[in-house]
Amino acid sequence: LVPFASPGQNTFPALGAWREHLPYQNAIDVTASANRIYAATPYSLFTVDLSTREVERMSRVSGLSETGISAIRFDPASQKLFIAYTNSNIDVMEARGIHNIPGIKRENIAGDKTIYDIYPDNDRCYLSTGLGVIVLNTLKYEVLSSWFIGASGSYVKTNGFTKNNGFFYAATEEGLKRIATNNSNPADFRNWQNLSGSNGLAAAPAKAVVSFNNRTILLQNDTLLVESGGTWSRFFANGWPIVSVNVSENRLLLCQRTSSNQSQVLALDQNGQVQATLQRPGVISFPEQAISHGGDIWVADLYGGLSHWQGSNVEVYKPNAPEGIATGQLTSFNDAVYAAAGTVNSSWNYQYDPNGIYRYREGEWKNFNRFTQPVLDSLLDFITVAVDPRDETVWAGSYGGGLAHIRTDGAIDIFKQNSPLAAPIGDPGSYRVSGLAFDAENHLWVANFGAGRQLHVLKADGTWRSFSIPYSLFANAVSQIVVDDLQQKWIVSPLGNGLICFNDNNTIDNLGDDRWRLYRGGAGNGNLPSSDVLCIAKDKSGFIWV
Repeated sequence: LVPFASPGQNTFPALGAWREHLPYQNAIDVTASANRIYAATPYSLFTVDLSTREVERMSRVSGLSETGISAIRFDPASQKLFIAYTNSNIDVMEARGIHNIPGIKRENIAGDKTIYDIYPDNDRCYLSTGLGVIVLNTLKYEVLSSWFIGASGSYVKTNGFTKNNGFFYAATEEGLKRIATNNSNPADFRNWQNLSGSNGLAAAPAKAVVSFNNRTILLQNDTLLVESGGTWSRFFANGWPIVSVNVSENRLLLCQRTSSNQSQVLALDQNGQVQATLQRPGVISFPEQAISHGGDIWVADLYGGLSHWQGSNVEVYKPNAPEGIATGQLTSFNDAVYAAAGTVNSSWNYQYDPNGIYRYREGEWKNFNRFTQPVLDSLLDFITVAVDPRDETVWAGSYGGGLAHIRTDGAIDIFKQNSPLAAPIGDPGSYRVSGLAFDAENHLWVANFGAGRQLHVLKADGTWRSFSIPYSLFANAVSQIVVDDLQQKWIVSPLGNGLICFNDNNTIDNLGDDRWRLYRGGAGNGNLPSSDVLCIAKDKSGFIWV
């Protein structure tokens, strides 16, 4: 049992303690207790107090076991919040604290252990996973049983689970399966009946199954079907793809999104008639889950955060945070921290990350990306960032989109075709900026991955100079740049090329006195332990660490 600590949104912890800055704006699930709304993101939770509208954050710092949340569900009967993670770890939060159930995570199972849906039922909780159905004992906080109900007892992805009229129903990729609740051995796949392919059901995967007004509702092929007397018939379909189905306060809530990026949330009554249609670009853009609480509708949206709908009135809850994780360079200047969101893979190929650059200053995050600044629409995979010490403007390198200069007034200049930056052979139009650093004279040094001239400098007077590194480098690969106390430029050359040191002898425009050195593994080559250099740093004594 782990006590739960609830930090305030903008208060800093004690010295030596950690504060998290996780993305809280990408809501994927929502559930409610009597007085609190819980919203899940892929990394964390946040809650809204219904009486004060105060927002609180929950994360590993405050007691959760993981960061990769896949689903949440509050059980009114037990007053417990179930939190499921993508690696099958489970937290159960109740008044006394947090209980962790790590049994499934610890099992050495080669399969998809993601938990897709949670169905609490008295002292049991049924988890729909990529393996099948996992049953928890919620009194003892332990795994009770595993039901692998695929063909011949194999694993089968299970998308949803419910109980109705004396049967358990499991929505699986093999179709809708059911078993009597009084069956003595539900772990035996042979005791389950596959209903798909007969009595009105197509022989197709079942995306979700819920109990609504004592009837079983199935989602199959973007159509809701209802069972009556052993026969299935159409309950609702409007031609829109259905993302999720949820029963809440005698309403059926549907999240829908089309391939043309149209999104909406519908509330259906017990007859399948539309009671309410929720549409608002920017608020509902990628709805993942919706609930009804006190007659109002709450929507978890992947890009719109958590929204509260009272008729046509909307409140949006998006706790101030970076819009995604930071996998690129991290730097600071004065009282601000800057983080690059992007990354490349081990082969230095694109990952198409749109999240841009994050800046944290005076307790607030600001995000610079294609969604907040349309001029950045062609710049993805920002992996490097540097701050101009003269005016605190930001220079950001996109791996493929060139170099962006973000001015203090918000204006943005982009350098690629209009600069010495060049594309690699065989990939025209790709301007890969992979490293940035200012030197003591306020010159900006730029690594240009794959180009014939891999190193450029934008001098303090606004003119450029370019350099060809005099070594044969696989893929002309260059990345991180560090300037030492002697104004030498240390340049990482990834993909096994080693480490380069460049000394321009403090005469940038005179190429005749330049000196270069390549460090690699082996005696006589620099004797690095490995030529696969990952990153470098300069310490306060001037030493370079590799």
